[in-house]
Formats: sequence, structure tokens, C-alpha cells
Amino acid sequence: MNITKEQFEKVYNKHLPNKFIKFVFKYYAKDTEQTSGIKISVTDKIAWFILLPLFVIGLLFTIIGLPKIYVGVVTYPYIGVLSSMVLIGFVGVQMNNFRIRKIAKELGVNLSEYNKLVDSLY
Repeated sequence: MNITKEQFEKVYNKHLPNKFIKFVFKYYAKDTEQTSGIKISVTDKIAWFILLPLFVIGLLFTIIGLPKIYVGVVTYPYIGVLSSMVLIGFVGVQMNNFRIRKIAKELGVNLSEYNKLVDSLY
């Protein structure tokens, strides 16, 4: 595995992440450079201000024993928001994994060798 940094960057630059992958990793990934926790962006705050009240209201409706129709009115929007967030994250990660596999294949290495190469070069 004698791949130089220039060779790696040439292949890597052919397969740069698209805007969707950048979006997913910007809002779904941990920030390890500046903080020790997860970044809380405006999008995250909006999601929490939607998800948390829906969950609490649905829980209270269930505890009180209201009919299922009332619980469903709160539960279905909760399911929709949560499912869309999970689906977006899943698709973004799969697209990025596919991109990394293409880079590794073009370099002629497997994924573990690719990870070692990235660690050694950067």
C-alpha cells in the first residue's frame, strides 16, 4: 500500500461529498473539534421544540386515558417528524459510505486499509 498523499487527494477530489451529505454530517454528526458534545444548531432546536412537546402531550393523553383518537392526533405528527429525521440521516450515511467505497476501490484498497491510510495521512 504505497499511496502518496497527492495520489489520495487526486482520487478523493474526484468523489467529493455532495451538498446533501454535507448537510447530513453538519447537522447529525458530533462536533469533536470545539466542544465535547453534540452541536445544537437552529435546526436541532426546532426539532426539539416540535418533538418534545408532542411526546409529552401524547404521554399525558395516554396517562389520562383519553380515547385513542386524541392520542393519535399527537402521535402521528411525532412519528412523521422523527421518521423523517432518521430517514434523512440514514440515507446521508449510506450515500457517504458508497462514496468512500468508490474511493477505496479506485485506490485498490479495502475499507480497513483505507481507514489506516486516512489516519496515516491526516
